[in-house]
Amino acid sequence: MAGLRVPGWYWAVAVILLLWSLAGVGAFGAQVSMSPQQLAALPEAQRNAFSIMPTWAWTAYGIATVGALAAAICLLLRRNWATPLYAISLIAVVAQFSWSFAGAKLHETVGPEAAIFPAFIIAMGAVSLWFARFSGKCGWLA
Repeated sequence: MAGLRVPGWYWAVAVILLLWSLAGVGAFGAQVSMSPQQLAALPEAQRNAFSIMPTWAWTAYGIATVGALAAAICLLLRRNWATPLYAISLIAVVAQFSWSFAGAKLHETVGPEAAIFPAFIIAMGAVSLWFARFSGKCGWLA
């Protein structure tokens, strides 16, 4: 691995995934530490969803974001731990959003557009996992 050069676009993708995961960790931190006043300022459907969100869904949210951040760091360090960490992150984000739609029924209270951003997040998780697997097959991760 030490002598194997990776293409420049690899580093660009790895940095983009790092920034994406930092945004996710930031969003998680902001939401989990929301004050009662901040919660009250949210639209009713979002406020209700956050208020009744079970601990396991919050835990899945945290695992998804922190796992993606750890995976992105592994990409930058060219470590093969990126692949299982992205897999865990993707499973966790699917679990989290399954509650949002099966439990909180956001699609009923907000409308079908409530699925757009979660679908994008899940797609980013799948692309991240694919990229880590692809990088491993290319020999760029050890």
